[in-house]
Amino acid sequence: MICFKSSAFTFTLLKNRGASLYSHNFLPCLIKPSSVIKFFHRQVNERVEEILRAEDKVPNSYKIIYRAPLKTYFKITYYTTFSSLALLVPVIGSSLYMSEFGNFPVMLYNTQVVHSAGELYGLIGAFLLVSTQIGLVVFKYPLRIYKDSEKKHYIAVYQHFLPWQHKNEEFLAGELKKSTSIMPWRDSMYVFRKKKAILMEDYFTKPAELNEMLQPNSLSKNQNT
Repeated sequence: MICFKSSAFTFTLLKNRGASLYSHNFLPCLIKPSSVIKFFHRQVNERVEEILRAEDKVPNSYKIIYRAPLKTYFKITYYTTFSSLALLVPVIGSSLYMSEFGNFPVMLYNTQVVHSAGELYGLIGAFLLVSTQIGLVVFKYPLRIYKDSEKKHYIAVYQHFLPWQHKNEEFLAGELKKSTSIMPWRDSMYVFRKKKAILMEDYFTKPAELNEMLQPNSLSKNQNT
């Protein structure tokens, strides 16, 4: 069974009950080049690119070639983690106070929340471990990559330690290398200048952009020699 999500297309089928899906009128709607469908929405609107370039403090000669998916979720996750870590200081202080005066177990609405100081420290340690892992992933996740086509120079925009700031990392063509990792996203791991990068190949504006980043820049090679 074929399910058509487009309401306009469904309405056309209902209106023209005698129409066949195999007719020439419908084939162009069902069969399109996969590359066009896959990368059409990766192109960045000029106005949006201008705003992002100003926000990231990138020169006008650079164009966006990569925009990471799920960046909003990553930022929300990091905001939540950062806020929780900030609240952890008074929690640790209160736990030390309670352990000193033996105020255990901790009750909340007639429900035992923490049985002992050891249990509380275990919860704090587990939270710190999870927060550290989240931070490690976020700091390896470039939100955008800009490219200067003439210089073959790239600027990758990362999340700063402070949630409201970004950090720019620069590199040249050929400095990006495939990296090894034991994590589930190891196939998307790259490294440049000792900086890790999790890159999704399908989210470049053009399929060839990633290959160009991996290829050495002939201009820089001539300058070095």
